[in-house]
Amino acid sequence: MHVLLLTQYYAPEIGAAQTRLSATARFLKAAGHEVTVLTAMPNHLRDSVMPGYEGKRYIEEEIDGIRVLRTWVYASTGRSFKRLINYLSFTLSSALAASKTPNVDLVFFESPPLFLGVTAVALARRNRARLVMNISDLWPASVRAIAPNSVFAKAPLYQAAERLERWLYKRCDLITAVTPGIEEALIEELGLPREKVAYLPNGIDSDIFKPVDHQLAQSSPRVFLTIGSHGYAHGMETIIEAARSLQHREDIVFRFVGDGSVKAELVSMACDLDNVIFSDPVPLNGVPNELANCTASLVTLRDDPFYDRTRPARTFPSLACARPIIFAGRGDFAELVRAQDCGQVVPPGVASALAQAIERYADEPEIAGQHGQNGAHFTHQNYSWSVLINRWLEKALT
Repeated sequence: MHVLLLTQYYAPEIGAAQTRLSATARFLKAAGHEVTVLTAMPNHLRDSVMPGYEGKRYIEEEIDGIRVLRTWVYASTGRSFKRLINYLSFTLSSALAASKTPNVDLVFFESPPLFLGVTAVALARRNRARLVMNISDLWPASVRAIAPNSVFAKAPLYQAAERLERWLYKRCDLITAVTPGIEEALIEELGLPREKVAYLPNGIDSDIFKPVDHQLAQSSPRVFLTIGSHGYAHGMETIIEAARSLQHREDIVFRFVGDGSVKAELVSMACDLDNVIFSDPVPLNGVPNELANCTASLVTLRDDPFYDRTRPARTFPSLACARPIIFAGRGDFAELVRAQDCGQVVPPGVASALAQAIERYADEPEIAGQHGQNGAHFTHQNYSWSVLINRWLEKALT
């Protein structure tokens, strides 16, 4: 089978979607399928394309043995009309590059951006191929929850996006949800038939993320790590507030690794704190080293019921490396942490509760170590990419 993976974001960009889609492409290829990726010039979280791709309208390259076709995109971040142009520019340029794509049997496209579905439908019809929509965020509903004042949340653009969403659902052969919460919303709230919905969560590459001896992280100071994108949805200001309340603990340090739309705000909030360190993003293969030197990972979400269906991608790499999670959130992932005894769960947005959980691991590292081992065993058994993609393929091909 020849699979065309259509996405605005792909390696060498760093992010949850890029990691998941790169892994999907690699493991489809390893399973004997041919894979072609149609994507944009890399520009995630940037107002310009990455060095080496400037000024190009179309290029072909190979990544991990997979043919990658790249088309022009208007690079922009934020939630203004410029971001809308960013989405629409790749929708148009990828459609114009349709003649460059090979004959394929299955078109697999990532949403958001939702507009890309128009190109995906056209490509699937041209090839008489099956069409699979992969939903990592319930757009446009998430826009009103995250940015109610943005251009995307205003009528008539929002209403048009809702109509486009329903139109795409009808034309897809299968719709893949990244989290159980999205899967439930598609079935229970949007009325999609259960047989039309599949589950393909974020997973881990077992060759990269392996259990690390917890004694490596038991020296002082204890490092509590937040790694990944710094976005509005993550509610990371709670971590800064917790760090402020723990300034008296010279044995506790907070480290932020990554970038995103709220990083500058976080840096400003912590400018007077000696126990908070900010670092640039690291490539995927550098994440295990960051995790090896921490006592636990901090994963926070904003205190809003909308995020109860969210499962941040940064969770499973930490667990796979035998590092426990302190999760400030609700929903199915909170239940998973409790059931597997692989971390601690605190209410979102409550800095005092987060600080208390951090002190527990700092004072009782043997508990942190045991929770980490529990998480590693569970994650490698259930969330390796080979297990997830083989399970997904069974439904995608029927």
